[in-house]
Amino acid sequence: MLDTVKLQSPEIGERLAAAIESRLVTRWAVDRETGQLLWEFTSGSLEGSYDHRIAVAVKRERWESVQLPGGRVSTLLRQSRPYLVVEGSVHKAMLGHNLQGGPLDPVASCRWFVDHIGAGLRVDLPAADDWLARRLDWAEVFALDYACCEAFIRGLAVADFPRRSPRRYGDQSVMVPGRTTSVKVYHKGPEFAVHDRPRLGKVLSSEAVARLQWRANELLRVEVEIKARKLDTDMDPPAVGRLSEEHITGLYDREVAKLLRESQRMREIVRTAEDVRRRLNECYTPAQASALFGSWMSFATLGEDWTRDQLPRSTFYDHRKKLIDAGCSWHGADVALVESGPLPAGFSLLRSSPWRVTGEDPKVSELLAPYRVA
Repeated sequence: MLDTVKLQSPEIGERLAAAIESRLVTRWAVDRETGQLLWEFTSGSLEGSYDHRIAVAVKRERWESVQLPGGRVSTLLRQSRPYLVVEGSVHKAMLGHNLQGGPLDPVASCRWFVDHIGAGLRVDLPAADDWLARRLDWAEVFALDYACCEAFIRGLAVADFPRRSPRRYGDQSVMVPGRTTSVKVYHKGPEFAVHDRPRLGKVLSSEAVARLQWRANELLRVEVEIKARKLDTDMDPPAVGRLSEEHITGLYDREVAKLLRESQRMREIVRTAEDVRRRLNECYTPAQASALFGSWMSFATLGEDWTRDQLPRSTFYDHRKKLIDAGCSWHGADVALVESGPLPAGFSLLRSSPWRVTGEDPKVSELLAPYRVA
């Protein structure tokens, strides 16, 4: 489901730019029946992906490539006609939270988002299809109990990612930042308690907030942030009207597979020592299975980096590929140095996982209906 987006408008006139700037100190709207904060605009930057606000900025400068003496190319910040940059969580703008049930149609979502901002500012904005996507966050959530969510995060202590360094935050999250994409796996419960519960507690009943917190406690969330550099490379230009769910979810699958060493084409995931040994003996000769099981134990307890240093290069990559092809995961294994706790047999963070929470919230579908093209 689509969560945070950052969009850049075509050029706008000075009159429209001035009208927007005059209304942008801080604006918000509240549902008179429920007291729920419907939206809040800010002219400043968002604090993070958890921020519920929508950032709207009028820009009058652009980075441009220029040819320098000697054939060198550089980028300079130059004056330009005004344009808008907007950023925020479409999911939170629609529902007030982003637990589950978010929008699945990226084009319709961006169209709604642009109209939503225009209505809040009481201005007519350019058609959304002509805006450029500068950031798209695709998220998936998986239903697990509280202990299993924390166990899976602990199991990522040995996770690796090609040419990137994962950042780990205890039992709550793992972040893999990059120049083209970033991947984040985290337990939704603690994040909701810190960033959303205090805000929603001011406008919703204590019972309603408690229900949301209970649901968040049993959700493991994965976000793949697709950055401007990747969007420009893949689409050139990444106009909203050209976005597709298939392209975005394909990127999600590839990035998650890099982190977890899992593939949509592999067999059902196994991660306990007993199940891995059985699977390897089903797939390979006894001698191969024994050698692969030793590598799996090393991956699960000491991590890929350490194992790579101990094995010949060709052996390391051959063993890792064979383990992946056989569906043997070392993340959250029952032999990890940090006790991982029980995880459901076959659990996976791929979109084919039966633990994945699917479907749009009825309110989201209703809001998007006028913006979908048959």
